[in-house]
Amino acid sequence: MSEFEFKLDNVLDLRKEEERVQAQRVAQARREADAAREAMSNLEALRRDGRERLTRAHGNGRTVGQLQNLEWVLGRVETELEAAQETLRSADAEMVERVKDFQGAVRERQTLDRLREKQLESWKATQARAEQKTMDEVALTRHFRTGRVSAQGDDA
Repeated sequence: MSEFEFKLDNVLDLRKEEERVQAQRVAQARREADAAREAMSNLEALRRDGRERLTRAHGNGRTVGQLQNLEWVLGRVETELEAAQETLRSADAEMVERVKDFQGAVRERQTLDRLREKQLESWKATQARAEQKTMDEVALTRHFRTGRVSAQGDDA
């Protein structure tokens, strides 16, 4: 009995490797998106704190220079926050693309896995038929030998 050989095993191995690489890319994109979210959250907290300070400074009789300085700092925080939002949008879009690529790699590998399974089942069925044919031939041979022996015994 011969061993099962899937002619596309090399391709299947390549698809498995591609799936692994795509999974790593998804993980990296997710880490980058999480870092962008954290940076944006930190900037939002800084903006809230700055606004509270500005509100308290107006009530405490601060100088115009101090108020202008706080407003300038808040303006810079706003600019950084807008940049962080854009970075987050970009990171989320990148993550979505990486997930799509990963899903495609999974589908390709699953398709080859299903093909391999079908070919294996077909091979097993062929092997079973071959074994059955051999068994039938052995049984027929024994039957005819036994029939000849008894027929020769009847002639005597």
